[in-house]
Amino acid sequence: MTEIFGTLGPACGDVETLVRMFENGMTGMRLNLSHTSLKESAEVISHFHEAASKAGVKPDLLCTVTSDTAENARAVYTALRKLDTGWIQFIPIVRRDINGNVTEDSVKPEQYGRFLKEIFREWITHDLGKLNVQIFAETSLELAGKPSNVCWFAETCGNVLVVEKDGSVYSCDHFVNRDHRLGNLN
Repeated sequence: MTEIFGTLGPACGDVETLVRMFENGMTGMRLNLSHTSLKESAEVISHFHEAASKAGVKPDLLCTVTSDTAENARAVYTALRKLDTGWIQFIPIVRRDINGNVTEDSVKPEQYGRFLKEIFREWITHDLGKLNVQIFAETSLELAGKPSNVCWFAETCGNVLVVEKDGSVYSCDHFVNRDHRLGNLN
């Protein structure tokens, strides 16, 4: 199944816009905490939940993990759990400056590992069978000898389409940049 992700943020964070996005085929949202905090995103997250409910959709949720996000694993997971999406994906964010050095806001490998361990403890204790966390669900498929649904476990990439607010289309939510743009719906 092809999924269409939108980015949850100020430009498309009002209820009416989000409802229209769901009605036009959006199946998931990316919550980008790279430039804002979970606390600063509270209103937009509330709008997301209201819009999904109005549209009768239980969308997937993609959350970026920066160094700040990684240090607040339980709070992030608890807030996302309340959205009742059924599916959460966590993407580690690593940026480089113009000299090629990893920036301070990038999540460090050890931080991401601790973040996932904390998320796993919360998930296994409270949400097993109620909520899927992508990395745990996909690892379970692999361990059971079943085919994976994500590119980093699969032989090829490109099964999760992303459509941005400007209509730009990308074949993978890991490569939303100029070099990987497939086209534009407008």
